[in-house]
Amino acid sequence: MDPQEKLEEYVAQRIIGDARLDYIFSILSFFGGALLVLLTYYIAIVLIWLLGFLFSSTLLEGVTLRAIAGAFVALVFFESWRTSRKLFEEFEFEDDERGRALSEALFSLGFGPGMGTVPISATTAKNSVKAFADFFYSGPRLLRNSFKLLKRARERSSVDSIGCANILKILLESPVGVEIDEITESIFEDDLAPLIHQLSWLGGVLFIRGNPPKLSLADDLREKLNEVCFGGY
Repeated sequence: MDPQEKLEEYVAQRIIGDARLDYIFSILSFFGGALLVLLTYYIAIVLIWLLGFLFSSTLLEGVTLRAIAGAFVALVFFESWRTSRKLFEEFEFEDDERGRALSEALFSLGFGPGMGTVPISATTAKNSVKAFADFFYSGPRLLRNSFKLLKRARERSSVDSIGCANILKILLESPVGVEIDEITESIFEDDLAPLIHQLSWLGGVLFIRGNPPKLSLADDLREKLNEVCFGGY
């Protein structure tokens, strides 16, 4: 094979291979997320049953119990979509007013050392609630991540290996960055944006901002491509 064909094969193997991994992790993420959501639902049922046992027998009715648990899971989905993993990051110091308010609320509910006999610090309160929130949000986040991985896998599976190889060949022949306009003229492409996006999946293709903008190769990728083209890959 000539260098062009070797580059095309390398691009296809690398990116389509990564797409297969994305499909696998998407399936694992989906089933993991579904399992955690189901676990969240049953945890909610247990907690609501305990509250009903302590305060109101109405909560113990089957339909009411399942409805409230379902509403809790829906709320978890909404909050996981609305917030990030830094949801409680603002509770950073023990003298923070919101941290103290959270500590007092947990103390009044009987949480903390001695089942409410000793107030816990604001920082401990923040970390405790954040840990519970992260656990409950893990299910929806895994499900959302599953669909993101599936989308990326579909994109990677349709990679334009010929177009990517054409650009890599030009970059490999130049020890310095190559202007975008020059690449466009060389491979007769009106819009390089899709190909540049696909090349980013390889890692090591550098977009150099400037006037004019350029593309270049990182040293490790340049070394790998030289090996591919001329080292018996």
